[in-house]
Amino acid sequence: MNRFLSWGMYNFDHMTGFIGPFGTGILNVYWNVLLIGNFIFYLISKRRKWLYLFFLQALLMIILSFFNENKSFIPTCILFLCLFISYIFVNKNFSIKSFFKLVTLFFSIVIIMTLLYKSFPSIQELMDKILEAGEQFSSGASLDTNNERAYLNYLAFKYYGGSSTGIGINTVDFNNQSIHKNLGINSFSLILIHGGVWYFIGVVQLYVTLSIISIKAKFNFQWFYLYIIFVIAFCYLSIITQPFRDHYTMFMLSMLVLFLSVFQKYREQPN
Repeated sequence: MNRFLSWGMYNFDHMTGFIGPFGTGILNVYWNVLLIGNFIFYLISKRRKWLYLFFLQALLMIILSFFNENKSFIPTCILFLCLFISYIFVNKNFSIKSFFKLVTLFFSIVIIMTLLYKSFPSIQELMDKILEAGEQFSSGASLDTNNERAYLNYLAFKYYGGSSTGIGINTVDFNNQSIHKNLGINSFSLILIHGGVWYFIGVVQLYVTLSIISIKAKFNFQWFYLYIIFVIAFCYLSIITQPFRDHYTMFMLSMLVLFLSVFQKYREQPN
């Protein structure tokens, strides 16, 4: 542990099991991909053990995310489940019954989260930190240097041409840069500094297109819906972590594409 602490003194950043130091962002993506994968296996196999495993893992992940201060897990979990489970329902023979099932699942998640928030002071404290961090991304509070990701986004737009073309691709030397000691902690600010918002749009478009082609080739409403989902997912992940720079995170996202591809092949099989 001392070796890890020599790289970074905030010990919570190293509480990630076999993933290694500074792996909370990777762990966050892995957990959510695992939840979606188990839910897909339940839909394919119709075995309740996968559904029980889904809820058990979700509960354990919420508890563990408190102990290692993985503040991104809960909002990522809510977003990912809403996005990808809604795609699963849309991809099925969509009906009024399936719509009500989707709405019921959504409100069940909201009720469970509300009960946890009201019942456990530790979870309430964690949620308050998450809400405070979210406010800093969307307000002038982004000047708070304690929220490194929000502050890096602010620097990118304010001083390094993030709203236009940045300062040039591959012009940042991480060994000799004075922008911020934690530059690169999220992909959004780093890409903005390199090439601006248009470069960021191009990078997101590349990865989104590759992901969709791997899942579904036929262009229809489901294809377009999947496109919107992956745009939201990649933009969100680029703000909280570094999907375009870290191969471990990209591997976890590749697992998500694999799970969705398996479900797509299952749906396309004749009854």
